[in-house]
Amino acid sequence: MKLLSIIIPVYNVERYVERCIRSLETQDLDQDSYEIICINDGSPDRSREIIIRLSGEFGNIRLIDQENRGVSVARNAGITNASGKYLLFIDPDDFVLENRLGVLLKQALSSSAQMVVPGYIYLDHTGKITGKKIFENYNNQILRGIEAYPVLRGKFQKQKYPIEVMIADSSVGILFDAGFFRENALYYVPGVILNQDCELLARIHSCVESCLILTTEFYCVMEREGSATRSTYRSSDKVIRGYVLAAESLNIFKSGHSLSEEQRLFLNGPVVQFVILTLSAAVKTGSLKRLNEVIGLLKNSGLSKLQVVGCQRYHRICGMTYNLSPHLGAVVIMLYLKAIHIFKVKLKLSFNS
Repeated sequence: MKLLSIIIPVYNVERYVERCIRSLETQDLDQDSYEIICINDGSPDRSREIIIRLSGEFGNIRLIDQENRGVSVARNAGITNASGKYLLFIDPDDFVLENRLGVLLKQALSSSAQMVVPGYIYLDHTGKITGKKIFENYNNQILRGIEAYPVLRGKFQKQKYPIEVMIADSSVGILFDAGFFRENALYYVPGVILNQDCELLARIHSCVESCLILTTEFYCVMEREGSATRSTYRSSDKVIRGYVLAAESLNIFKSGHSLSEEQRLFLNGPVVQFVILTLSAAVKTGSLKRLNEVIGLLKNSGLSKLQVVGCQRYHRICGMTYNLSPHLGAVVIMLYLKAIHIFKVKLKLSFNS
């Protein structure tokens, strides 16, 4: 058995994938102790050729080819084929710092943690650092999953970096115990187009008993030029149906998995969150007809009434108004989105001044 399996989904990343893989090879680990599994998701560019070339240079690279089926299916293929004790998901346009993997694995093994969360660095497409997320107040602490969840979703702002960054709901850069994944049948849900990490992480945190938090800077998140998702796409039928599928998946996990009452209540928040995302996407279309269709879709998916016990304030308010009337819930969400937009505009103006 390998000590670590690194899983990289690959699609149209010929400009970035070599930097990513080389960063994973400059580590304080013997190459025989870990594997890099690249899943070529039917990429039409030169990404596959680059990986084949690198596999001739490094003996720990494995290439898996599949038809284009999306990042969730690609990552699931990596999980299925992984032989490592730990799993590490990496996005091919990101990279990691030198000689950090051995340190992280040593701490994971000594603590027997089911997941290990290091520090993150954010860079724009020119390579300039725009922010960091370092969990300074929790270094070397081990928390239960439901305790770690709000910590990892917190907003951090370094004085040196004026841009507030947030890595809520990102599964990349985290060490996961592979046995824990298999015992709990943890896979990404195909069909969830956006926020697929959010759905999986909610299930992970609901049953993790040991999450080790470190301040070690490790994972570098790169902003790809022109990578922002278009608002029209965020309101597309595929995305909306994916949000509903995610809420359904969480409900099924909550009722069918061996969880404590506290853990079940914890999952109410992510379920409400995906219903909010569904309604938000419908609201942004500006079509009352589309909103009615989406509300019908939610009702037909068993989401006509939401459990709000255990939810944080915003989710609880949205969930309660949705239970009174889905249309009222949509109005509350619309007002919230407008308020957030105004706040961001004011914040940008004050920063520029």
